[in-house]
Amino acid sequence: MVTVICNIIRSEGLGIAMGIITPFPQNRSIEEENARILREVGHFLAAHALRSTPGNYRLAFEQVANPNSPLAKAIEAATFNGVRLLQSEADRLLRETAGDEDDARRPVRPQTEELDLAFRQMEAFARTIEIVRLETEDYGRNLESGAAAIEEVGDVFAKASLLAITSEMLARTRLAETRLAEAEREASALREKLAAAEQDARTDVVTGLLNRRGFDMRWQALERENAAVSIGLCDVDRFKQVNDGHGHEVGDRVLRVIADTLRHFCGGHLVARFGGEEFVVVFEKVRAADAERCLEQARMELERRVLHDRDNGARIGIITFSAGIAEGRAGATPLISQADELLYRAKKKGRNRICRA
Repeated sequence: MVTVICNIIRSEGLGIAMGIITPFPQNRSIEEENARILREVGHFLAAHALRSTPGNYRLAFEQVANPNSPLAKAIEAATFNGVRLLQSEADRLLRETAGDEDDARRPVRPQTEELDLAFRQMEAFARTIEIVRLETEDYGRNLESGAAAIEEVGDVFAKASLLAITSEMLARTRLAETRLAEAEREASALREKLAAAEQDARTDVVTGLLNRRGFDMRWQALERENAAVSIGLCDVDRFKQVNDGHGHEVGDRVLRVIADTLRHFCGGHLVARFGGEEFVVVFEKVRAADAERCLEQARMELERRVLHDRDNGARIGIITFSAGIAEGRAGATPLISQADELLYRAKKKGRNRICRA
């Protein structure tokens, strides 16, 4: 009878999956250890109300996985006696340890790569959690079968002992299932936060369009595909006068008007803020003449409108833009440079016009 229950425990072995049952720590797999680290990293960030950033992940990872490192010891000192680690303090610790020898040899990734890495880690974490959850369910079913088999044993003392062991294991299994469900919810919430952070990193806060970083990522994908495109670079005419005469807040509103106009007339195509008062529109599988018609509609719509400051009624005037359009393969020709040259030509010809190759 003891052999039966021991075989169940050895064959399933899930008691150690989440560190709840400790008799067999030597059997913990790499996946289980990774799940433990990621779970504790999440708990650390939540306990100190820290944002989900690469720097904060590094802090939490050092505290969980490298408790004897200088950074981990500094964290321990800063959080002694239950003190919450403030973001400003976390930033200070990161700055002070930025020159560590190990970090000096570690290549620095762009923020978007850090986000991609975090996404991959969270997806792996979620898969591990799901596997362990399924194993926990199987383990519980086998324990229940073992308990039913023990009921048939005649020895009252042996039956009581084994039933007590089985009941304890079942209770721990149920606890493991509860904690796994909680970990799954935490992983899902963290994925959502990472997705929001990634979107924020690629979005222009003034216009809601893709920013330069977001555009560059999309453009690099088009270059890899060697996609056939027409690209239009648009620059607001005399925009400095708007900022100087009415202030940057009004200037931001004007930029939003232009962004909305381009988005409306170039719907379905990639519209991004290229920088300052410059916008870029990428027309996939569209000839330059057709791209020009879309931009011309947007230019004419703006030209017919007289803008006013909504706060005081002051006349801003008519806002126009100039544009250059180039056509070709994204990966084969310097289309952005060509479009920029054509934009410069439109400016030289008097502004408020579109030039294409």
